[in-house]
Amino acid sequence: MSQITLIKSMQPSRICKRFTIKDGRLQKDAIANVTEAQAASVNVSDVHKMVRQLERVTESHDQAICTGIFHNAPKGKFNLLSENKLKRIVNCDPSNGVIEHKGEWYAARKKVSMAPTPWLLIDADNPTGIPPEYARMNINERLELLEPIVPNISKCERIELRSSSSRVVKDGEKPPHATHAWIKVNDADKLEVLRAHIDVEADLHGISFKSPRLSSIDGKEIGQNRRTIIDLAVFIHGRLVFCAKPIVEADGYSVVDADIRIVNEGMHYA
Repeated sequence: MSQITLIKSMQPSRICKRFTIKDGRLQKDAIANVTEAQAASVNVSDVHKMVRQLERVTESHDQAICTGIFHNAPKGKFNLLSENKLKRIVNCDPSNGVIEHKGEWYAARKKVSMAPTPWLLIDADNPTGIPPEYARMNINERLELLEPIVPNISKCERIELRSSSSRVVKDGEKPPHATHAWIKVNDADKLEVLRAHIDVEADLHGISFKSPRLSSIDGKEIGQNRRTIIDLAVFIHGRLVFCAKPIVEADGYSVVDADIRIVNEGMHYA
């Protein structure tokens, strides 16, 4: 199924990143959790249909993309709740996907309640600890570095765009290059195998690095994760991709467009 799930957040009402100046520096506040939302499965069988959806989401303040397709999803909208609230309303196993109750449709965003979408996000943002030589690379350069691990990955059709954070630019400066890309794969069920394969092979090919893991309580380092030049966490289906238009409340900064474009159109590989 060539679908994605569009999420329109109701609680909180905005899920875009907010940028302000604090202590003389630009600071980002991000929403990490959506407790209530309206959702809908949307057909995106080709890059042009995906571009249209990305154009909508990246100009909104309250929408996100979910990389999963809910089991039993209706043709229209359904309500997305926390697992605990869903159990109070429906008293049913959330792993069943979308559940009908008194004429309404409900679901919880649980991995077991969804199937993977064939649309894979390539996230080339720069995590803490990334070596400078990798941080300078654009998406194509990073994909070329992955070629020995995933042949033809840099040559296949994809949609590139700026991430939400990279759209905030200091006035007078050149906007940054794209840091996100979407690739449509042939077999969505093999994405987690691909994730594991890249994780192991990146280390063997010398393109992994250690990134500090920080406490959510006090921000102190509590360990380290091994990472590579793209974020492999987004290969796990059911993740929310927060790509809504950011809000900037900082003098001297503005928001540029997402610069959505198709690269290598028509190039498909097995």
